Amino acid sequence: MYRSQRLGLKYLTASTVMFGAMVAFGVLSSIYYIWPGFLLNVFNFNTAKIVHIDGLVIWLLMGFLGAIYWFLPQELDREVEGIALAEILFWVFCAAVAVVGTPSVEQQASRGHSPGPAALNVTPGRRGSGRRRAPPCSPSRPR
Repeated sequence: MYRSQRLGLKYLTASTVMFGAMVAFGVLSSIYYIWPGFLLNVFNFNTAKIVHIDGLVIWLLMGFLGAIYWFLPQELDREVEGIALAEILFWVFCAAVAVVGTPSVEQQASRGHSPGPAALNVTPGRRGSGRRRAPPCSPSRPR
């Protein structure tokens, strides 16, 4: 096994972890969407939605990079050049995901409950319209 293939396995492992986080936050968001009182004052719908969507981009990127580092040496029949720099960049990428992702989830959880999709003020009687109720208007006075 080439050194770059071992790096590819690291990328694919990290990709699998990100996929799991994406699915977990997606499931939590969908449960919260159905039952807005779920994990009240603990779980933030908006943060989970962001982690779910950003997790999609990150796990796909890491998966593609892992596939490249796995298959490229097999096609070239030799080791990829600059693999030491690629390993450093892997750890930088993982650290960046941890530094950006972890504090935002912890910070949102410490703020308390924020309104989710069920807290929208939707016009009653029009199923599926999704329009917000307009604020009451005051009659204009002539100047």
